[in-house]
Amino acid sequence: MATYPNPASDQTGAWNCSDEVMILNSNNSINATMSVQDKCPRCQNFNQIDIFTSSQACSPYSTLDYPNSPLYGIRLR
Repeated sequence: MATYPNPASDQTGAWNCSDEVMILNSNNSINATMSVQDKCPRCQNFNQIDIFTSSQACSPYSTLDYPNSPLYGIRLR
């Protein structure tokens, strides 16, 4: 997972490296559980998290980012 703010230096505590995020689809079924591992600089403009890839796609509602989008994330702590 990639988040904004940067999980390695987020002073707000919104995201921390290794936070677990449960990914749900629109039917409230669990799609996956992933760990926060990277920052997503463009996510601040879209109020979203993204799946880390080598692509800097980070665009809202992009079904190319991850299968079965839109998906919803719940941080587990």
